[in-house]
Amino acid sequence: MPFTQQLGRVSLVVLAVLFVVFALANAQAVDFSWVFGETEVLRDSRGRPVSGGVPLIVLLIASFVFGALVTALAIFQVRRARSHRETAAKAGRRGRRSPKDAP
Repeated sequence: MPFTQQLGRVSLVVLAVLFVVFALANAQAVDFSWVFGETEVLRDSRGRPVSGGVPLIVLLIASFVFGALVTALAIFQVRRARSHRETAAKAGRRGRRSPKDAP
């Protein structure tokens, strides 16, 4: 197996382990204000969380996915506009005469 392939696999494993550690470190529930309401962490008399709230890792992953989606849509839009400009430019060149061909 080539060294670069081994390096790629090792780096994927390291990233997976880091993700799991990050997820476990951010598993606590947090209060969060949604567009149409709010989630609150319910606590017992000692101040320990009982239920409610949203795990922080869920919010972090959702933010990452939303950002990636917005970026992908922006890139798609830029490529689409560039493709339309190139197509229009090619069509315009085919229909025009050069100044040498003018009567």
